[in-house]
Amino acid sequence: MFKYKDLPKDLEKKIDAKTEKAYLFSESENYKKATELSIEAFQLIPKPREEYGYTCIILNEVIDYILLDKDYEKAIEIANTLDKFYINENEQGLLFSIKGKIYFRANQLEESYKFFKKAVDLDSIRILEYDDIEDKKYYDFYQNPDSYLIKENTLEKNDKNILSDDIHAKIEKISKKGDKFQIDGEYILAIEEYTKGLSLLPIPMQKWDAYGWLQVAIADCYFDIENFNLAKQHYFNALSNDTMIDNPYIHFGIGQSFFELNELDDAKEYLMKTYMLDGKDLFNDYDEKYFNLIESII
Repeated sequence: MFKYKDLPKDLEKKIDAKTEKAYLFSESENYKKATELSIEAFQLIPKPREEYGYTCIILNEVIDYILLDKDYEKAIEIANTLDKFYINENEQGLLFSIKGKIYFRANQLEESYKFFKKAVDLDSIRILEYDDIEDKKYYDFYQNPDSYLIKENTLEKNDKNILSDDIHAKIEKISKKGDKFQIDGEYILAIEEYTKGLSLLPIPMQKWDAYGWLQVAIADCYFDIENFNLAKQHYFNALSNDTMIDNPYIHFGIGQSFFELNELDDAKEYLMKTYMLDGKDLFNDYDEKYFNLIESII
């Protein structure tokens, strides 16, 4: 088995500094800048780069940011270079699973399934075990590929991204159940219902209006139980839907979450965005501490 080299400590620190900056840009949804910084980090690795374990880590980050920027063609192009960096035989299952996820997010389902099958054949179904909603979709897709292909064909094919009546009705029914749990203060049960609604959305999930408001509903629940990190994450998820980009409520939720996490510079940024989009109206319905944070810079 090939043993990867370690980077010199000073070089590792330089690379980490680049990747940390890239992460910060990704948090503000500047995925192009995040990609650029990650590529710079990759270029700092000495040649031949395949000899360093860090190479695969950085390339996977590059691919993640490119996917977030929805440049699927570029992501696939880079994915097709990964073979030379995953040298050991016991890494091939992981390599195929990464490729499967990339093709899945690019909505090339037949190619995605081929790579997932190779991954499972080499390793086991455990390689597709999931920690979050997006990972669960990979697992579900591998177990039931036909249902995804059928689901894709049930869509109304038009420019308004309207779901079929059947899917819309199911999501609406689930959401009403989630709303009732939320009103009753059963926030975890509400999150479970909203998550079921998300699972019904055809891929890519982010293109559907329902994705945005379901993510907001989940974020609100997490905020109410004071899990501000997860609340922030789901508000950010909502912003990845085009119809939500200029929604002041979402920017306000992000600002509130940063405030409660005592990350006040970030809180100011998003609370200011809220004010620029909607004036003071939204602030009037909440604790004055949020408006006080930005009052001096308005």
